[in-house]
Amino acid sequence: MKTKLMLFCILCLVGCSYHHPRVIVTTGEDANLFLGVFSGNIKEISSAVQAGANINARHYGLMAAARLDGATPLYAAVFDNKPEIVDWLLSHGADPSIPNLTGETPLQLAKDQKLKRIVEILTKENSNELVLPTSASPDGKLQDIDIPLDKAPVLKELKSGEKIDLGLWDDVFAGEEFNFMVLRRGSEIHYLKPGSDLSVPMANIERMKNSKIVTGICLDDMVWLFCNSEKEGPFAVEVNSKTCIEFHKLYFWDIFSDVPYIQSWVFTPHVKSVLLDFCGASCIWVDLEKKTSIELPSGWQLRSFNATMDMAVFSRKEGLIRTEWTSVGLDMKTGETISKLPEPYKEPWVEYSWETKDRQAYPLYTLPVRGGRIDLSGFSFNGTPYLQKISHDIVDVPYPPVFKARDGWISSYYYHGDTQFLRNYPLFFSQVKADAIPRLLSYDVAYNAVLGAGKCVFSKFNRDAMNISYSMEDHIDNVFVYDAATGKKWDVLEGIDGLPPIDPKLKGKGNIQDIKSVRFVNAFGQGDNGMLLLLFYHGRCDARAVALYSELVIPHTEWRKTILLTSEGRRYQGDLRNEIKQWDFAWLHRSGMLILGIHEWSDDGNRKTHLYRLPLKLD
Repeated sequence: MKTKLMLFCILCLVGCSYHHPRVIVTTGEDANLFLGVFSGNIKEISSAVQAGANINARHYGLMAAARLDGATPLYAAVFDNKPEIVDWLLSHGADPSIPNLTGETPLQLAKDQKLKRIVEILTKENSNELVLPTSASPDGKLQDIDIPLDKAPVLKELKSGEKIDLGLWDDVFAGEEFNFMVLRRGSEIHYLKPGSDLSVPMANIERMKNSKIVTGICLDDMVWLFCNSEKEGPFAVEVNSKTCIEFHKLYFWDIFSDVPYIQSWVFTPHVKSVLLDFCGASCIWVDLEKKTSIELPSGWQLRSFNATMDMAVFSRKEGLIRTEWTSVGLDMKTGETISKLPEPYKEPWVEYSWETKDRQAYPLYTLPVRGGRIDLSGFSFNGTPYLQKISHDIVDVPYPPVFKARDGWISSYYYHGDTQFLRNYPLFFSQVKADAIPRLLSYDVAYNAVLGAGKCVFSKFNRDAMNISYSMEDHIDNVFVYDAATGKKWDVLEGIDGLPPIDPKLKGKGNIQDIKSVRFVNAFGQGDNGMLLLLFYHGRCDARAVALYSELVIPHTEWRKTILLTSEGRRYQGDLRNEIKQWDFAWLHRSGMLILGIHEWSDDGNRKTHLYRLPLKLD
């Protein structure tokens, strides 16, 4: 009987959603606002706004039409072809630049549906279609991208010494701030210093067997490693003291469920702690100095941090049937619970994402992500907030910007997740200081790295080639180095021959594969000289060769090139395949030590890494 009743309820819900695709899951006055829009009742809309509804609220419907997911009231009015509602919303502060979750603005929707009257309303002088602004000038006005092209540095030959066999290892790790590589063989942990041909034993820790080093941090004289293990669960090890913190008593882990694992982490070295986010278990706070941990209650969901990142904010459910959401703070210095929190959105705050890991800098916001335009007001770097004059508002970008910092400079990269989104993937660059004005370097950026000394390296993908493949990583167009000292950029491949241009008649043909990619290997460790290794690949073939087609349009051709850049402005070219034919991993130290790794499989089915050291000779 219970099963039949449950099935009936599900069918009723599905049926209701099918006949009424605009079931509102938005709550409060915002829901009343959307109901007024859908019913075309301006009086209801006005009452909801006067009662506190956000005129730029977002609509998330249960099994709603795809276009309405994430829509604003203005977008919903356009969707329902209600020009009077559109006019009223615009006159009361509705933002026409906010798109739905697919990136479509109200004006784009109106044009697509040929709603002539609404197009006229939206294109009035006081309305603007979504346009991602460029960089800001000191007077707050927007300016176009205008970076002159400079001549590239003289190209030198990348020479290497004799390769040295470093042996077979179970695990290899090199953190960005580590000045050495951590190697594991069984339970033995070794370290490899720059310029050394022999690894030095650090410790023998039995629990390290059958584990995988996920991340690590060097703090004072401590070396912390955080590991996942399918057999024993996740744990942390401070190598020098051989202290092991086990995380096996996690919620939801029993004989019937999968072993939880560390999926994300936030280091706060300025207060000597780390917050670990697990898949299949609750978060854990770790005191790196006292070598202790606190397991947070089940159901706590990490949401954000304050600007100085010494307090984390969680959401949790309360009430008799646990339907009421409340917020609770965690002191990142002591691990104690904080009940009194600052008023939401009144102070800059850091948005958390499970993709947040191994980052020094985090974006600062001053407005809620949902319910209006995101106001990016700066970044938090090692616990210090830097408020900047950022006027390049990013409209409802679903992913937080990625900041990369090195040697006093920082880049901010905005990932949208949709390669067809116009004027997407912008990259900004500035100094790590308050009131610095970020310079917009380019749109359609695939990768970037801060080289140091005021230089930023970035690759651009070829949007025209996206008609063939939606992978921007396989369609790199150019790689540039921007130098803040000169305000100019130069082409990394200047003076380097590659494959000839493809016949225009072959472009767009489904059987022709033309892939050009580049891999960034940023140097780790400490030192004044920044380095970046660029591994270029360009391949072209007729895909019908797979089927042994005899009459191929073009033969299979490949081009590979290794480029090394330094923060001092030097450029080298070579081909590392002359030394080692096939390798899977590369680690580069600022001293010029290059470590190449090749995967090998042992008799017991475990994957190991064979390491070789290749000393680079830089004139």
